[in-house]
Amino acid sequence: MSEQKKIEDVINETLKGDIQKKALDFVAYLRANDITVGEEHGIIKYKGENVCYYHFDKGSEYPSPWTVWSEGDYNKEHLEIPLEEKQKEFVWKYAINNCGNCGSGCHPGSTKTIFGKEFENVCHATLNFYIYGGETDIECLECMKKIIKIRKRNIDDQLKA
Repeated sequence: MSEQKKIEDVINETLKGDIQKKALDFVAYLRANDITVGEEHGIIKYKGENVCYYHFDKGSEYPSPWTVWSEGDYNKEHLEIPLEEKQKEFVWKYAINNCGNCGSGCHPGSTKTIFGKEFENVCHATLNFYIYGGETDIECLECMKKIIKIRKRNIDDQLKA
């Protein structure tokens, strides 16, 4: 059985330039916030619960070199972690993950309310973020950080219950 590569090694082998730096900074951000970062094709966890999944690719297999899929219920934001209206609009426009019958068991998707707006045919991995190395990356990364904060808070609340 081959040994899993560290995420930093995968990032350094797969991504180049500015997007590589953004990915490495993002991993450092996750670790600084007590989030466990998986390895090569990984799961990001907080207190043993899934927060999101990620994949780095040279662009041939997925629609972007770096993809993050977020789990969770985003029917409403956590009161202590509000999203700005422009972040909600970013999610609604770019990050709703429509079911593509990938085999994860959610086909044909479901109707979900995401930050107050209803969407049909949504995958179990509710949100997806594609980081291309382009002009929307900063907005995307800031939105991802906020989504991760919301997910962490929801996990803390679930574990207290």
